Amino acid sequence: FLPADKALSLWDRLMAAGEPRGIRTIGYTALNRARLEAGLIVANADFTAAEHAIRADRLRMPDEIGLGFMIDPDKGHFNGRRAILEARSRKRLRHVLVGLEIEGNVPAEHAIVYYRKSQEVGLVSAAMWSPMAKRNIALASLQRPYGDTIVDDLWVEIYAMRELQYQKLMKKAKVVPRPFIKLDRRTANPPADF
Repeated sequence: FLPADKALSLWDRLMAAGEPRGIRTIGYTALNRARLEAGLIVANADFTAAEHAIRADRLRMPDEIGLGFMIDPDKGHFNGRRAILEARSRKRLRHVLVGLEIEGNVPAEHAIVYYRKSQEVGLVSAAMWSPMAKRNIALASLQRPYGDTIVDDLWVEIYAMRELQYQKLMKKAKVVPRPFIKLDRRTANPPADF
């Protein structure tokens, strides 16, 4: 932290020092777009963290949000170990976080996901038209087996503003792998020198 009267000077110095490396400012929208295209999840946006969940059905196990690879079952005791291993062994995982590609170009933010246009099976947590991927993408939490073994005939209900009225759109969705785009620089070793 620094005194407010020095903030502008610090900002100018940071921008000048980063200019040779192409540093530039971006807003939250650009940051959110980049993380969604990369398929990254955010706590309390794409899933509810345990300490913020009011209802038990909102809790998610690491396996349900794509982080199961981080759990070592052979490691000694850690908080939640017994519950995670029991859920795995008894096949009690209730949800799966998936990437969706949605027809059209209207983002499906906070849309409901349906199976066969009638059975509610999940909710979209983040969505956008991706200029890099050239497609309409989303992250959604679905009730198993949807998104896991049943991946066909999924639909999203989008409410789009058209001429000052909301119009309900039912758009076809398909489960696709994340990340939505994979740039070579993501795994370049050593990283490029900008």
